Amino acid sequence: MNNSKIQLVELLKRNHISIEGNLDSLFIEKVKLNPNQNLVNIILKSAKIISEKNFSEIANVLKDKFDGLKVSISIRYDIVDDLIKIMNDYWENILYCIEKEIPSSHSWIEYLEYEVNKDVFMIFAINDVINYALINNKIAEKIKNKIKNELNKNVNVIIDDSKIKNNDNEIIEKTIDEEKKISIETLNNNGNINKNKEKKNNKKSISNKSYIYGKKINEQPMDIKDINLNTGSAILAGDVFQMEVRDIRGNKKLVIFNITDLTDSITVKVFLTEKQFKEFKTNVYDGLYVKVEGDIIFDNYSKYLVLMLKSLNLLEKKERLDLTQKKRVELHLHTQMSSMDGLNNFKKLAHRAKKWGHTAIAITDHGVVQGFPEAMEASKELGLKVLYGVEGYLVNDKKPIVYNYDVKKEYNTFVVFDIETTGLSPKNDMITEIGAIKIVNGKIVDEFSQLINPERPIPNRIIKITGITDEMVKDKPTIDEVLPDFERFIDGAVLVAHN
Repeated sequence: MNNSKIQLVELLKRNHISIEGNLDSLFIEKVKLNPNQNLVNIILKSAKIISEKNFSEIANVLKDKFDGLKVSISIRYDIVDDLIKIMNDYWENILYCIEKEIPSSHSWIEYLEYEVNKDVFMIFAINDVINYALINNKIAEKIKNKIKNELNKNVNVIIDDSKIKNNDNEIIEKTIDEEKKISIETLNNNGNINKNKEKKNNKKSISNKSYIYGKKINEQPMDIKDINLNTGSAILAGDVFQMEVRDIRGNKKLVIFNITDLTDSITVKVFLTEKQFKEFKTNVYDGLYVKVEGDIIFDNYSKYLVLMLKSLNLLEKKERLDLTQKKRVELHLHTQMSSMDGLNNFKKLAHRAKKWGHTAIAITDHGVVQGFPEAMEASKELGLKVLYGVEGYLVNDKKPIVYNYDVKKEYNTFVVFDIETTGLSPKNDMITEIGAIKIVNGKIVDEFSQLINPERPIPNRIIKITGITDEMVKDKPTIDEVLPDFERFIDGAVLVAHN
């Protein structure tokens, strides 16, 4: 190592910075400043492998020293050993990289294995869900680039599925075998597949009320609430909701949906070929009543019990009727305007009341009257009397709604802000956007709007609500980078939370 280069440990000591770990082999090779991005990139060099966690700690410490600047650390290793020997120490850094790219991998990261064969580096997944997560997040490509940049070695990184365990689950085993056959056929018959693709796409699946996936199910269903890890094979019946589709390798689809029989709910998963999927999506969708058969397994990815689908039949749900001679009037009714309570719009509920022979119906949402216009329209359309009401809230006038108020101070600057997140948990979810306006003396004088990389995939249900996709935030700054700018924006202002 060139002695003219600065040893990182000595530099940290001179600045009274202490970091745990053996960093004696680290030297500063180059420092790059990007004024346009307020970024300092420090390139280090080492003759032995250093834990990736140390680099994160170094970056955080230096970020405090470089006030207002972002700090990134990159490393180049000066090691002549072959990859097999290097991997004895470097594998932990690869796991750290995977966990950073896939936060949910914390539950299964320790089960990953690797093998080096000349210039091929293979990572083995133990089940199909882990395999999907690694491929979907392009881990092979990212690790290949990491090894090239840090170790200066050209290797071919492969996510290998040959060690996937069946977990006593026949459907997963059959699915993997089928996917392998499709992959081989794709390689051997690529030309024929491309030629026939247009013809296949032009054929439309015909909707069929007697549609059956798998076989006809004659047995009676059990209650979902009675399912446990020892259930094995199960037959269930319920309403379909929250269906989503994911693309997987081999031109296949992973369809995930939930069903409920009102005793409980459960997630159903099924792997489909392109042809099967076209028929399936035409005939199975949210709101249908179905009977399903499959194996109950513990899903390592979602950490709860799921049903791996073998068969599905469409059923006619017996409609509930009001057969009493003297009809009642519903005086307590919540629509979807009642947050976290009502599910249906008023018009749908009014149609049901009319069908049952009711002559009147009330609307009593939680603290809001936004459902009144729709209720007025339904009343005219159906000739149904509507009783307009609301469930009011008693306000605790002893509980403050304004904090840190100073009676001697004059307040004329306000920042009204809103955030979007990856979910509803303030503990487990991350912010994806901050939007705010600054108001001075009643006039809007400035705005703040920033998309944020949550460093984790955004769930499909959240994308439908916010419109913010993974693609939109992948190159955006993280929350640690955005908060200092937002703090400067709100400095001296009264914060007003928007809802």
